[in-house]
Amino acid sequence: MLSTVSYRVTDPLLIGVQYRFDYFDVPRMDSLLTANNPTGAQGGGITSTIGLSTSYDSRDDIFYPRKGIFATLIAESSGKFTGADFDYSLIQLDFKHYYTIKDKHTIASNFYTGATIGDSPFYNYYYFSSGKRGRGFNDRRFLDKNISMVQVEYRFPIYKRFRGAAFSSIGSVGNTYGESFTNRKLWSYGGGLRFQLSKKQMSHVRLDVARSYEGVQFYVTIGEAF
Repeated sequence: MLSTVSYRVTDPLLIGVQYRFDYFDVPRMDSLLTANNPTGAQGGGITSTIGLSTSYDSRDDIFYPRKGIFATLIAESSGKFTGADFDYSLIQLDFKHYYTIKDKHTIASNFYTGATIGDSPFYNYYYFSSGKRGRGFNDRRFLDKNISMVQVEYRFPIYKRFRGAAFSSIGSVGNTYGESFTNRKLWSYGGGLRFQLSKKQMSHVRLDVARSYEGVQFYVTIGEAF
């Protein structure tokens, strides 16, 4: 459960407070997870964090932006004072930029990074690879306390409501923040097809095919990766 209350300082800038609560359980104690024994694998527990969030949004369209910036900075803290079973803090930055070259040909870029201090449960680890971050690997293939990654996507028109995309991403996770830059780079690339669902709204069905050194992954969803 996540609850956020925000105040609009200026038209593109919002500042808010947020509260996150969750309870998780580990039903099996004989898995690879418990063999590695990360924090939280001994039976689960309660996560309860209080945080601050800042967002800047100058995009021209929330569904399929062609220009502008969307950036979010979040800092959270968890401990006995929040009623949690785990004592840790984290900070993460999600920065997206959109620039149209000409004739609706757009370059979209995304820098995402996060750092954790303390004993965060594995349930809250950052993960690399999903339909939105690091396409090309199995879902949540890489997990750790810290992450840094960059994605770039070239979006172009094809015919009427059909559009295409070519993309690539690179990054890593690590037990320390420095390791998220020095560990083995997880690189992938791919392409996709989009179909606009409504003439009035730039929302698409998205079909992507991505490849990495571990193989090929397919994604079918609604909405852009970033």
